[in-house]
Amino acid sequence: MGRTKTVLSRHVQAGMPIMSRLYDVIVIGSGVGGYTTAIRLSQSGLRVLLIERKLIGGECANYGCVPTKALYSIAKSVRQLRVARFSISWSGNPLEFAREAAAKAREGIAYLLDRYGVEIVYGEARVARNAVVKVLTKNGRVEHYEYRYLVIATGTEPRALPNIPIDEITVLSNRGFLNLDELPSSVIIVGGGAIGVELASILANIGVKVRIVEVAKDILPGMDIDIVRTVKRFLREQEVEIFTSSTIEEILKTGNQVEVKLSSGPRIQTEKILIAIARRPQTRDLGLEEINVRVDSQGYIVVDSYQRTSNPKVFAVGDVTGPPLLAHKALIEGRIAAHTILGKKVVGYLNREIVPVAYFTIPEIGSIGLSEDAARKRGYKVRCVKIPVTVSSRAFIEGCEGGFIKIVMDETSGSVLGLHMVGPNASELASVGLEIIERKLELETVASRPYVHLTAFEILRELAETVLGEPVNIYIPKR
Repeated sequence: MGRTKTVLSRHVQAGMPIMSRLYDVIVIGSGVGGYTTAIRLSQSGLRVLLIERKLIGGECANYGCVPTKALYSIAKSVRQLRVARFSISWSGNPLEFAREAAAKAREGIAYLLDRYGVEIVYGEARVARNAVVKVLTKNGRVEHYEYRYLVIATGTEPRALPNIPIDEITVLSNRGFLNLDELPSSVIIVGGGAIGVELASILANIGVKVRIVEVAKDILPGMDIDIVRTVKRFLREQEVEIFTSSTIEEILKTGNQVEVKLSSGPRIQTEKILIAIARRPQTRDLGLEEINVRVDSQGYIVVDSYQRTSNPKVFAVGDVTGPPLLAHKALIEGRIAAHTILGKKVVGYLNREIVPVAYFTIPEIGSIGLSEDAARKRGYKVRCVKIPVTVSSRAFIEGCEGGFIKIVMDETSGSVLGLHMVGPNASELASVGLEIIERKLELETVASRPYVHLTAFEILRELAETVLGEPVNIYIPKR
């Protein structure tokens, strides 16, 4: 695919009318996938229009990654003081800090888009026909814009339950929760997946009474069984109640509280209900059928390894293309799409099976590759080695006793299939696992790395030494 020539100068002076409605690329959605794609293309001289329905930065900056990690930083600090046996009291609304962090991220993204000459239009976008997008702007006008290439980065939105409508007053989405004037005293989180478990751990550590209601037999479906067991133990230590194989059958409002009846029997009083179940792609009402863009049975856009859709002039990146729904995956997909449009060689195609996963529970979860169960189901002769994170004193300092790191290997070839951890900085170790699996690093190499002492990385080195039969901080009796 040859590089597209610039139609007009990509820069538009403030207050001057746009002389042409033709763009090299139109990007719909300004989340991580969308705004990074727009910047990359504009850096290379293309005229780029970015259309955003609500807030610059999308889900990650405004409702997900950024504000959640702001809350996590507070919760981790509070827990650390308790681990050190400090007597603490505090006042204020942590949600305000989370919203401030989101605003700063949003402002930073808007600044970059402006400096790189990406034009922005706010409104509801819909494909009118091939090469034309119409936008219902916030002032009620309908504008039409032409494109040579289109990138769809509309992400996902909260999914509601049919019997529990979200009113953002008592029954909240993750977006509504972050906009509360103050933290509730208690909350029932419906959904024991990534969002639910992460928020449960964070909120429990800053004084909210938390219950998780999960319809499946266990929380964190699809994660390695040792992660599930360990995280449940930490959640219970944080006084989180977990109700599995359960749904909400009835909600009765009584003043400032609601009584919830579970299908498993219990009736629970709570102040708020937070819906944290699976999300749905924002592909409805986009007009994709007008340009022959195919979606799967779940509504996600089907793409190839170059992020091209069934229409060769249309690309899709980020959560709208399906799981894993992760910002770092969206960023790389945007890079691939931009390079393809520009005619550049794409280096390092995205393998969705080895995208690192991190949940900011306390302690953190890090995971990459196949779980033990998944590896066995694929027919591998599996060898697993698991050691406690207490091989590093960092674990004692952070109160992570009971955490672990585990490697899943193919015993026949010796290759690493998966790496899973609950403990200090597990989120960062998941990224190191990417290098081990993708680059097929020898464990001898990992064992010989001078990782900094009292960081989580030395736990990984100790794991490699244990696999090799040379542990220092673990006693293995001779047979």
